[in-house]
Amino acid sequence: MKKYLLVLCLMCLTISGCTSKFAYNNIDWLMYWYIDNYIDLDKQQKSALDPKVQQWLVWHRSEQLQQYRAQLHTLKQQISAGVVTPGQWLTHMDGAKQHWASLRDEVSPGLVSLVPQLSDEQINTLFDTLEEKNRDRIEELEEKTAQQRRVMQVDDIQQQAREFMGKLTSQQNELIENYVQRFESNVELWIDYRRDIQGDARILILQHRHEVDFQTKLIDLMAHPENYQAAAFRQKSALNRQLYSELLAVLSQSLSQKQRAKVIKELQDIIDDITDLIEY
Repeated sequence: MKKYLLVLCLMCLTISGCTSKFAYNNIDWLMYWYIDNYIDLDKQQKSALDPKVQQWLVWHRSEQLQQYRAQLHTLKQQISAGVVTPGQWLTHMDGAKQHWASLRDEVSPGLVSLVPQLSDEQINTLFDTLEEKNRDRIEELEEKTAQQRRVMQVDDIQQQAREFMGKLTSQQNELIENYVQRFESNVELWIDYRRDIQGDARILILQHRHEVDFQTKLIDLMAHPENYQAAAFRQKSALNRQLYSELLAVLSQSLSQKQRAKVIKELQDIIDDITDLIEY
């Protein structure tokens, strides 16, 4: 179920260029292609899901895309005006989190209403596949030292920065390296959290999906994932969030005139793509 949410959110929040616009406009069949990796829905189940998917897409195009565009307009204006403070970056992070919550809250009731149609075999296959993904992630982590993982994180952030800013200066590369060294690793805690919430969801669905209050319970579980997050996970996530906002602020302060122009152009291109989708 959460994989429907995930793929829809990713498709909607990574709009950039014709390819992604094509993906958004064809997200209904892309969702089925993606979900087939986790659960095999029969013809009747797909028929029951189809109208809900269309309803979600209409809602998202008519309401959510305008909110994304408005937030990007604000960010573009801030970049154009000069430095974007850590507090302003945190506000943008909160906005992105709220977009996700709105999507989740819109889609969850429709998904949950279909769960009683799933067989035990389908449910077990779904959660077995999710656990396989957890184990794969653990194996990937164990194959690398902590320092190797940090190097990969530095490379990832530098690559993301180059996509928006263009060529980075040696000072900007060093800034990223220094901040990444201060990040707290919480991947293991994140996997523990995933396993805890997936385990409770599995039991709830298998044992209680035909009970009167089942939908209320599952929606509540999906709406409050923080209940499954350990205190250490929340503390490290909060620290990393603060550090990342500071890094973005320092990078925005370091922008050359050419880099600032590129960032503004990249943001405007995404805004234009979203406008095209709204008017489609």
